[in-house]
Order: sequence, then C-alpha cells, then structure tokens
Amino acid sequence: MKLCERLRLLIEKVENISQNEFCRRVGLSPQTLSKYLTPEKESGVKVETLDRIMAIFPEINPAWLYYGEGEPLRADQPEDAGMALLREQVARLEGELTQARKMLVDTQAKYIDLMERYDATRGLPRDKLSEAARELREHMDAPGVRLAGTSHGDSDKLN
Repeated sequence: MKLCERLRLLIEKVENISQNEFCRRVGLSPQTLSKYLTPEKESGVKVETLDRIMAIFPEINPAWLYYGEGEPLRADQPEDAGMALLREQVARLEGELTQARKMLVDTQAKYIDLMERYDATRGLPRDKLSEAARELREHMDAPGVRLAGTSHGDSDKLN
C-alpha cells in the first residue's frame, strides 16, 4: 500500500476525522495534505511530518505508517478509559435487558393465569376472555416463538 493510501486510510477509517481536522491537528495546510494524498506527489512527505503524525496519533503502528508493514494500529496499545467505560455500560445494560426479559415472561404468565382465574370465578363457559388466554398460551408454547435473545423453551427457565 502506498503512503498516500495509508494516509487516506489513517484519516478516513482509523481516526475517522475530516481532512481539515487532520490538517489542524498535524499542522499542515489543506493544499499540502492534498499533495501528500496524490500518488505522484507522495514522495514529498517529510519524515518530520510523519514523526509529527506519530506524536499526535500514538496508537498508529509506526512500521505501518512509515513502511506499510503490519496493521494500522499498534497491538500493544492499552484500552483507553473511555472504551473501558463503554464496555462496562454495555455489560450493565445487557444484564438489565436479561432481567427485563425474565420479568416480561413472568408477567405474561401471570396475566394469562389471572385471565383464566377471572373467567373461572365468573363461571362463564369459554367466553372471549378465556379463549384469548388459551390462544396466548398456545402462541407462547408454539415452536419457534421466543423472546429475542432466548431459545425456544427458555421461557420456562427464566421464572
């Protein structure tokens, strides 16, 4: 991969910033960057410019930037605090979602039970309420019907 391609990849994919933002951070004019991104002019990139890029973006693999060897990001980069916080939040939200699914299944079962009890206490033979409870129970017990994130039959395990 040519240097101009690596610079473009660095800006657009790895750092996900605009060319103007990259120029501002590195201290380049947009015209100079435009030259660096042109295959015919890429040889004009100064080592000092690459050194400055490395200082500003330390997560970039120097072998990749200078020589096109290896991966764009350094393998030895520790996870930053922001990413660690996001991972913790995702784990917490996944736990809350699991609890909410369990509560939904439990609530549905209780609702069906209450509908059937209400119908039975009124002594009504198979009226609309009883029929709705039966249909809902059949639907929940049907093969292939499951809550997102659970396999069929897990609803019994969630109680």
